[in-house]
Amino acid sequence: MTLPPPSDTTIEALLPAYDRPTARATDPLYARVEEHVSAGDWPAIARRVAAIERLKHEHHAVVLAHNYMPPEIHALVGDIRGDSLALAREAKRVAADTIVQAGVHFMAETTKILCPERRVLIPDTRAGCSLAASISGAQVRALKRRYPAVPIVTYVNTSAEVKAESDICCTSSNALAVVEAIAAEWGSERVIMLPDEHLARNVAARTHVSILVWQGHCEVHERFTPAQVGAIRRAHPGVQVLAHPECPSGVLAAADFAGSTTALEHWVDEHRPERVLLLTECSMSDNLISRHPQIDFVRGCTLCPHMQRITLDGILLALARGEPEVQLDDTIATRARQAIEAMLALPAALLDPLVALALREDLGRGGDITSEALIPAGHHGRLALVPRRAGVIAGLDVLQRVLMQVDPTVEVSLHCHDGDRVAAGATLATLAGPTRSLLAAERIALNFMTRLSGIATLTRRLVDRLEGTGVRIACTRKTTPGLRALEKHAVRLGGGTNHRLGLDDAFLIKDNHLAAAGGVRPALARARAMLGHLRMIELEVDTLAQLEQALADPPHAILLDNMSLTEMRRAVAMIDGRCLINASGGIDPERIREVAATGVDVISIGALTHSAPQLDIALDQC
Repeated sequence: MTLPPPSDTTIEALLPAYDRPTARATDPLYARVEEHVSAGDWPAIARRVAAIERLKHEHHAVVLAHNYMPPEIHALVGDIRGDSLALAREAKRVAADTIVQAGVHFMAETTKILCPERRVLIPDTRAGCSLAASISGAQVRALKRRYPAVPIVTYVNTSAEVKAESDICCTSSNALAVVEAIAAEWGSERVIMLPDEHLARNVAARTHVSILVWQGHCEVHERFTPAQVGAIRRAHPGVQVLAHPECPSGVLAAADFAGSTTALEHWVDEHRPERVLLLTECSMSDNLISRHPQIDFVRGCTLCPHMQRITLDGILLALARGEPEVQLDDTIATRARQAIEAMLALPAALLDPLVALALREDLGRGGDITSEALIPAGHHGRLALVPRRAGVIAGLDVLQRVLMQVDPTVEVSLHCHDGDRVAAGATLATLAGPTRSLLAAERIALNFMTRLSGIATLTRRLVDRLEGTGVRIACTRKTTPGLRALEKHAVRLGGGTNHRLGLDDAFLIKDNHLAAAGGVRPALARARAMLGHLRMIELEVDTLAQLEQALADPPHAILLDNMSLTEMRRAVAMIDGRCLINASGGIDPERIREVAATGVDVISIGALTHSAPQLDIALDQC
């Protein structure tokens, strides 16, 4: 039910006086919000914070605060903060009897779905979402009847009823991985992605999977335009523009970086730009200002009217009254839980067989006999994951799966995310648990992480060299057997792209194919005869004569193999924009900017995966 607006006397009765004990408990928190709360307003805020903390203790409650919450909630009473994915994961892990969702209604439903035995409170039931309102369960059922063999991926910004009709959920931070994984699992060339049109189109631009989109929009992000980005750049020279993937594709193209709210947060933490604009909900910038007072946060954002309904007073009353409580039909909740847990389990399903193989290889039949002989069974330790040199991190999901298989009681606290640039000596994660377990897992965890982080670091270095050219760096199929998916993902984390994941991704006609097929034109004709509407043909040429034959009826892409810079320039002129141009073979990483200057679109480098030096990472006692 919807509660009536509280009267001042109702709130006042719950508040302590702003006396010495209250001031002593709350005043140290003021520094977190002093950019947004005046000294005169602080006593009123402090009284509410003190009352909320008291009720949280009494009711064994926690507050999950989304990144779009205003600072007085996010920084002062939020026990767990993050984007939709982080909150979904933590909701399942948190030890509490009551969970207060400082976010919109679909987030509270998601928490209740994952934690059916907990009391989940939403401070204001009117805190809705334009995306969640854009599609119903009945409409999803109609799509399933129309496309019975096509998997349905549903953004978490949807109702429980819509999730219940879906095969798997996704968030803005994992949408690409989810789409590619579910397409591979179903053996489908198509995926239905609901309900955000912009997010779906932005994912479609980065995958070979064909995506059927729904025309739902976030009322905050759809307001941003490329013209607005241009105007802000002119008004604020040098500003770095960061955009959320729910923005239109033209906005993302005009931005310097796009990612989930957590990804945007980490980009700011890592790069510390002089001036930045966040194209997302305004509270995101507000919450970062206290951490980065030296950064000029340009105001070009939009407030979400639904998020703004969640207030300190609303949280206070919800804790005091024990309502409004989220209630769901058991059948709907069970089916929706399957879709969410399919998303949460995705890394485990992909990684666990690889991890199990590696552990069997290392632990053998008898386990770590040295640790078992020297370390008492009850001994506990604490280790810090630390890079010896700067780089880009990849493999944190693998680290967690290694530890889970060795000993589920080991506690892992992550201090960064995959794809983050980190400095030498930074603490990436801390591990705490039985010392025997930590040492048994150590080498396999580090083997994965040093390998994958080395690939991401090399990729980022080459991507940075091409900054401003518009040319993309791609990896090849020259990967470690069994580790291709992980190594190609590490390339993406470093800012690169993938060429083909496997032989079934696209037609790539090479010299041996040409010899067997009788030349360029017969080979292209045979490929076109078998071509489905979702696959492309790429032709490898190593001479300009071959290229001239191909241009009589150009394929989708031409791969220039082992050509000199002069030959590449001539080839680009001959192609004249009629197809995508990929340079590969014998590319010197030190000269890739010269290759980019020839006019090619993509540079494929096998060395990204077959010759990347490992990033030195260690587990140190702490």
